[in-house]
Amino acid sequence: MLNDLIVLLKPFETTTEELSASRTPTLHLVVNVFKAVCKHLEEYQSEYPSLIKVAELLLVNFKFIVQPEHTIACFLHSPFRRLEEDRNSLNPFAAVRSRLKNLAVVWFVD
Repeated sequence: MLNDLIVLLKPFETTTEELSASRTPTLHLVVNVFKAVCKHLEEYQSEYPSLIKVAELLLVNFKFIVQPEHTIACFLHSPFRRLEEDRNSLNPFAAVRSRLKNLAVVWFVD
């Protein structure tokens, strides 16, 4: 049972290490890390029903972590930018707002 618990909680250790960098920004990483942990929790298998219940509870509680600021930071992080077509728009701010709204819907609905 202890080994199964370690497997269940390992992504949280990895996530904590990734998001605890003191010299580099990590806000833009939250959405991708969040999705990876949620996927791990959804796919978690164990022969112990109590650990499966813990995984389900963690998943429910973990879904409230991502805030709009995380989505915006991810979108604005230069490797993730895809604004080429928006630069030709008459109103680039409206294009960015629209793009952020679409991203938020995709990320938060999953």
